[in-house]
Amino acid sequence: MPEHADAHYYHGIAAANLGELVKAEESLRVVLGRPEADRFPRAHFMSGNVFAQKGQLQDAASEYQGYLELEPDSRAAAVAEEQLEQWKSSGLIR
Repeated sequence: MPEHADAHYYHGIAAANLGELVKAEESLRVVLGRPEADRFPRAHFMSGNVFAQKGQLQDAASEYQGYLELEPDSRAAAVAEEQLEQWKSSGLIR
């Protein structure tokens, strides 16, 4: 796959939707490591979803926080905030 953030972003979303979490994580990590990562704020949200599905809640929380910093007023932000609050109140994350 070419080293283009767009391609990795869409591949990461597709892989996540297909339940291919390792592939999704790899592609989204490439996107978030690129200089143009700020064009893909939802890559943080999707990475958070992937980490949550893998049971890595602290990593998921970190990605959700990154997403909230970039798109605080989106509908997905409300979902991320609600999930973070549930994890905190359950003592699953700090």
